[in-house]
Amino acid sequence: MRLLLTLFLVLMPTGSYSQDRAILQGTTQDCFAGKLIHPASVDIYLLDPQSAPEIAQVLENMKKEMPHGDAPGSDRFCASYERLKSAIRKASVLDHALSSAAGRFAFRDLKANSQVILLGLAEREDEPAYYAYKAFEIKPGLNRATLDFDKGSTCEAGQNVAPVRSRDTEVPH
Repeated sequence: MRLLLTLFLVLMPTGSYSQDRAILQGTTQDCFAGKLIHPASVDIYLLDPQSAPEIAQVLENMKKEMPHGDAPGSDRFCASYERLKSAIRKASVLDHALSSAAGRFAFRDLKANSQVILLGLAEREDEPAYYAYKAFEIKPGLNRATLDFDKGSTCEAGQNVAPVRSRDTEVPH
């Protein structure tokens, strides 16, 4: 009986959130050697784009500056990435989490019907700018999102699963 009561109390917050509260559960993913992986120890930030306009602007610039192949511009891109890391240290973030060994993260007690930027950053020896982000609206109840660090590589067919109840959008200004 005690086990059932404990289980009920653990599961109850997920199913009984009011219409103005939400939960966001997510995973990280990347492609390494043609296989889908879930990066661990990624700093995950939840930001309000209205409260962090500098971050939204830097992300937009980085999208335009992303080097392709041997094209010049990697210096500008790396400088923008450093500006992004600096802006995050100064920003008032809604919440912060570190992805688990399985690449999972969660944010609870969020305000529903709000626009957010979900941003993941990590230091990687072989990648000077390891980041992923998505901008979307938090819906009431349970939301799911995948932060995809794959910048154009392709993993095994059928492995990249679209996030549930979120959509990729331009970063709101």
